[in-house]
Amino acid sequence: MTEGWINEVAAGLKPLFSKTHVYVYRHWKTGGDMIDFDHEIDALADHLKGKTDYAIFAKSAGAALAARAVTEGRISPSRCMFAGVPVNWCRKQGVPIEKWFKGLKTRSCIIQKTNDPAIGAKDLKRFLDENGVKNYDLVEIPGEDHHYENVAQIKDLMADLLK
Repeated sequence: MTEGWINEVAAGLKPLFSKTHVYVYRHWKTGGDMIDFDHEIDALADHLKGKTDYAIFAKSAGAALAARAVTEGRISPSRCMFAGVPVNWCRKQGVPIEKWFKGLKTRSCIIQKTNDPAIGAKDLKRFLDENGVKNYDLVEIPGEDHHYENVAQIKDLMADLLK
């Protein structure tokens, strides 16, 4: 479902960009259960090496990966859009998401459902403020799951972020 969904998002965002690319995680290809953050940050940084003036859209673990890559200086997007930031999942997995979001300053739009099991919107706001995240808009949308299926809404929010 994830790979099909992100391809749908890429198609929806395509009119906003001269080029879009879906980054496919290794564990999607191999059938593994868990993202390998160390491998993926290296692969993502290599993929974006030399590229300028680009935006990142990432959901769930991809948002954590992108935040890590930005705060470690491995990538330099002009804008980020995150959906379903997985704070609770990261903590359960021992993933240092606080460290990866600490001081994030890249202009960002973060979409979070009111009661997303990964973390609800109000608790995410507290998390972002406690970790000194700057220059972001948090868009709370109704819902109690971790699925962000409204591609038209994502496109509209990305268009606003690019202004």
